[in-house]
Amino acid sequence: MSTPVNEVLFGNIGRLKDTFRYSAQPVIIRENVAEHSFWTAMIGITIAYEINEDVVGNVAVKAILHDIEECMTGDLVRDMKYADPEFREAVAKVESVFIGKLLSPLGTTGTKMLNQWGDAKDRSAAGQIVRLSDALSVISYCTKEMELGNTNLVDIKDTCMDLIAGMELTQVGLRSVAYEALDETKDRWSANAR
Repeated sequence: MSTPVNEVLFGNIGRLKDTFRYSAQPVIIRENVAEHSFWTAMIGITIAYEINEDVVGNVAVKAILHDIEECMTGDLVRDMKYADPEFREAVAKVESVFIGKLLSPLGTTGTKMLNQWGDAKDRSAAGQIVRLSDALSVISYCTKEMELGNTNLVDIKDTCMDLIAGMELTQVGLRSVAYEALDETKDRWSANAR
């Protein structure tokens, strides 16, 4: 019998653990989308507990769902995905089609998930935390790779650091969290360069 729980257990969503990130880069330890979503959620939950405990649950749900369409689309390389506004718009349309197909078997539960996915990185307090946590998860992964001797992800790390520096972070306390993380990242990369 197909139920929302069975769809999650045995359906396409499970492919997130088989969908690897950084497909165009040589890496030492591969990261899949499920792991990235977990770390985005963990970072986001930690930030939310620090600055706005009221949004912890919302952050957790949005973070887990933010890349769920990638079980069907794969992880698109960021430089390609954002290279051209028209292409980005086309990708967004395709992602919407896939996410609809993915979540529709879950009925009303899927509709609720679809709404959370669509708002995952909106301007709300939870959305801002998820947006920052997503980028911090990438920086954390790149830093771990660097500490293992892989310097191939420097450009990805730098892009995320620039992205964070330019983020509109209006949630009280969030900008200081972002800058503290950027400072720590710089310190770790500098220490490794010595």
